[in-house]
Amino acid sequence: MLLLPVLLAFLASLFGGFYFLGVFRRRRPGEPPLDKGLIPWLGHAFEFQRDPCNFLWTMREKHGDFFTIQMAGRYITVLLDPFSLEAFFKQERDMLNSKTHLKKIAKTVFDYEILSPLTHKSLQGDALRNMTEQMTNNLQNFMLNNLSSTEEQGKWVKDGLFNYCKNILFRSGYLTVFGNTASKTKENSDKAKDPDRTETGILFTKFLKFEDFFPKYVSGSLSSKLQTEAQRIKRVFWDALSLDQLRNKDNLSVWILDIQHTLRQEGVSDSNIEKVMFAFLFASQSNVPSPAFWLLFYLMKDPEAMNALRREAEKVVKESGQEVCPGGPLIRLTHDMLMKTPVLDSAVEEALRLSAGIIVNRLACQDMTLKITEGRELLFRKDDLIWTVPYLAVHTDPEIHPDPHTFKYDRFLNPDGTKKKDFYKKGKRVKYYNVPWEEAWLCVPGDSSPSTSLSSLFSTCWSTSTLSCSIQTRKYHLLMSNNLDMEQPTLIEKYTFDLFTGAKKFSLLERGWIIELYKQSFLMGVCQDTGQSSTQIMALTGANCSTITIRRDLRRRPGEPPLDKGLIPWLGHAFEFKRDPLKFLQRMKEKHGDFFTIQMAGQYITVLLDPFSLEACFKQGSNMLDFENHFIHVIEAVFECYVTNPLPFKLLQGDALRNMTEQMTNHLQNFMLHNRSSMEEQGKWVKDGLYYYCKNILFGSSYLTMFGHTASQTKENSDKAKDTDRATTGVLLPEFIKFETFFPKFVSKSISSKLQTEARRIKRVFWDAFSLDKLRNKDNVSVFIQESQQTLTQEGVSDSTIEKAMFAFLWASQSNVPPPAFWLLLHLMKDPEAMNALRREAEKVVKESGQEVCPGGPLIRLTHDMLMKTPALDSAVEEALRLSAGLIMNRLACQDMTLKMTDGRELLLRKDDLIWTLPHLAVHTDPEVHPDPHTFKYDRFLNPDGTKKKDFYKKGKRVKYYTAPWGGGLPMCPGRFFAINELKQFVFHMLVYFDFELLNPDEKIPSYKVEQFGYGTQHPDREINFRTGSKA
Repeated sequence: MLLLPVLLAFLASLFGGFYFLGVFRRRRPGEPPLDKGLIPWLGHAFEFQRDPCNFLWTMREKHGDFFTIQMAGRYITVLLDPFSLEAFFKQERDMLNSKTHLKKIAKTVFDYEILSPLTHKSLQGDALRNMTEQMTNNLQNFMLNNLSSTEEQGKWVKDGLFNYCKNILFRSGYLTVFGNTASKTKENSDKAKDPDRTETGILFTKFLKFEDFFPKYVSGSLSSKLQTEAQRIKRVFWDALSLDQLRNKDNLSVWILDIQHTLRQEGVSDSNIEKVMFAFLFASQSNVPSPAFWLLFYLMKDPEAMNALRREAEKVVKESGQEVCPGGPLIRLTHDMLMKTPVLDSAVEEALRLSAGIIVNRLACQDMTLKITEGRELLFRKDDLIWTVPYLAVHTDPEIHPDPHTFKYDRFLNPDGTKKKDFYKKGKRVKYYNVPWEEAWLCVPGDSSPSTSLSSLFSTCWSTSTLSCSIQTRKYHLLMSNNLDMEQPTLIEKYTFDLFTGAKKFSLLERGWIIELYKQSFLMGVCQDTGQSSTQIMALTGANCSTITIRRDLRRRPGEPPLDKGLIPWLGHAFEFKRDPLKFLQRMKEKHGDFFTIQMAGQYITVLLDPFSLEACFKQGSNMLDFENHFIHVIEAVFECYVTNPLPFKLLQGDALRNMTEQMTNHLQNFMLHNRSSMEEQGKWVKDGLYYYCKNILFGSSYLTMFGHTASQTKENSDKAKDTDRATTGVLLPEFIKFETFFPKFVSKSISSKLQTEARRIKRVFWDAFSLDKLRNKDNVSVFIQESQQTLTQEGVSDSTIEKAMFAFLWASQSNVPPPAFWLLLHLMKDPEAMNALRREAEKVVKESGQEVCPGGPLIRLTHDMLMKTPALDSAVEEALRLSAGLIMNRLACQDMTLKMTDGRELLLRKDDLIWTLPHLAVHTDPEVHPDPHTFKYDRFLNPDGTKKKDFYKKGKRVKYYTAPWGGGLPMCPGRFFAINELKQFVFHMLVYFDFELLNPDEKIPSYKVEQFGYGTQHPDREINFRTGSKA
């Protein structure tokens, strides 16, 4: 009979695993063919990575124009029929949505939340005419600034074609959108062009580097080191695009002025506006240079096309009454002139047709039926991703575009020279015959601006200079520093077809303005080089892109810890770790010893569980083992702020700590003893949950100690103010407890959209409570908070960011104190000897201070000096922290390195591996360091003479870090002294004012909450009932 529950549990786990891996999904009538691949859960991820275009083409040949595939746990329905595009694009957002993913991109890459709709009318009409004129001026500044010397010498200038396009278009586009250096005279105007060229030259190199980071940002595979570099680049652009800088510019586009005005009216901070500006810069510049490269390249390969476009350009210039001649004035290329270039329009559209490799992505919000224009219907399932790929669906369809892989400059021209708009398949007109920018509600409002930029570039090129391609000797520099050797003439045919590398279309919605972000993997929106080998599989799974990292060398090297990759490729031990991290790591320690490397979700993690490894790890500099990027990630992901300014943490020590101790005493007594008289008179016991009791009192008292209490001037007002303070913190506490449950999900990126919405609501509650206006009206705001606010304000940090930082401070001060208070009181109630020893010590300290605790008497004044005379309480607190601290200290190996431990051993660590140290397993529960480690011993850290015990040994050698509940090294918790003090003050008051006992004396010690392990002190997995009464 005992085997039956075990068997049932096994079967449930087995079927649950099959369900998770998608084994049970079957095609329903009306749904597209379902192809799950051979590997459970991963499906076709590897095949897709090897060659996305070829894979999708193979699926199309196998299943037709509609099919559903599985990749990295997501089901993706792919639509490759031209007529499906119209049905797809006209769906409302409540049916097929991409907004959630857009928010993720905005937050992850550009560090701001998507706001309400912004104006984009300034990218059309008269505003576009003005931008066209400015773009012409800026193009001529960069392309023709040395024209006279080139004409005189008749020389050719060699350059990489892609770099040439990128350089000119980025710098010209930047100045067109964000303005030029101010000048008032012709002489000053010429001088102003020099700083413009200098500034944009510097920004251009930064922009190229950031573009390389973008795919890794989106997929979540950007290393900590690169995150730091990316953050530094963003700050360069935020500074360049700050409102103060832009105020001093001439010719700032109306579009940017309108956006700034709208955002300020909405109350958006200056710092967030700067982030929006950078996002718009990226959007306006990330997709124009690549098609410019392809078009110029094709023209140099096709003399007929080159001559046709050159004749048209020269004709347009002549009809405008202008002339291009050596030493003559530069032409004034207007918007109206660009409207008279049908041949150029056709060539641009053809280049976009061949190079646009977007995957248009939507999420099915409900089970739905898609009615295709020719009468067919398709059933979609809720939460599936829906992809349409215009490159395969229409751009390369030979019936719509004959000879589809060949560049034909006049493909979009009718015989009479007008724009061709009629294309057919099976005798039916195809509405969406070319989709480089996407369509419907997600269509790029700025799509005319990039097209104008391209046209302006080509017109300027053909009117003033000659471009040539030396087929025998020249290599063309492409994105990602790849080179295409043009000595292979057949490669160009393969180039436009096989280069499709699964570009996913990311759209960033900012108040209605859609920024098309095409960058993913090697190709982000336009085709780029296939020559680069990759160790990453980009599994495109909507809002959560899965990145599967494969190492070239998977074997353990000599000197490295044992390597345990688990049974499931890439995922490794992820499931087992999530079920019970502590139990899993204990099993690994038993299997491999104190050092081992494990694989989880593509990341390799070396775990150090030896006491002597702690010192070696803690003393490493951040250039070897970096902790800052993980910390920054947590602060940004959870609290939405990033503060680099040094903060006055010294004000959590010394005299400032004495003042905070005094305030903490006052507030503890307000919460613990406000009904003291009634309890004494009635002699009654009060029942409560122990964990909630600790949480309630410590949260309220600490909150008021740090952030001040309600102002009062009289005794009567003071009593009312205390009632108000208790009521205020009573409202905030449930919100804080709820937010705590979200924290692990935030850090692990597993929080659902619904919970994100709720978490953000809670954060707004606290941001409002911490507004600078409200804190100004408080009494006794801690010096630490006052100085922090002043420092941040002086550094130009916005008020909204300061409010977010205040919430982060509150969380840091409150997340790790109530749990050890709970464990300590629980163990005291289970251990009468410990309770009596600590109570005697507390009463002795009160007596020696000249005070007395008596019914109806004055409350004691518990000072910092009194707390320094409690060695038994100190030992008990440290013992509670030893048992409850479940911190995982996380560092990143910045280079291949050797870790030398104090006992002489050495370990080799690999670059980009995570390095974990866990004091709980490494030292806190080591039976040689702490005998009988799982038993609470209040005097464990006391010598026989009552002094603090600091000498602990393993294998005859002294262990420096015999406990490490607050971390170690540079990232050691700066608020630990205040945290320990408030913990001691709370327990001290319990000992001198209350009797307290368990309702059930035989109550067993609860276990720890599995999901909270690794984030600090461990929470109990259940509540414990107890009662308190006024001490007789």
